[in-house]
Amino acid sequence: MVLTALRGYGDSGKPKGGARHENYFFRAMAQDQVEVMHHLGYETFFVASHDRGARTGHRMCLDHPQTVRKICFMEILPTLRMYRDTSKEFATRYMWFFAN
Repeated sequence: MVLTALRGYGDSGKPKGGARHENYFFRAMAQDQVEVMHHLGYETFFVASHDRGARTGHRMCLDHPQTVRKICFMEILPTLRMYRDTSKEFATRYMWFFAN
């Protein structure tokens, strides 16, 4: 079993965000996870993901479908519906979500 932290979380590296914060895009974090697993000798693997890690896992499935054998997403909001239905009241109550 391999447990990793996303960049910027816990004791993981905290690179500069970049001009458009691209270093913290889910695509960049998904690439990190794939590189870690390949470095450890895993070409394919199972993924369990939670919250922002689930969004990263989703991106990993889109960008690296040949590496993820199966994935479990836990506690992830349905993105399209959430943003389509977002109101000022919702954004104000959950401002920490939009500040990430």
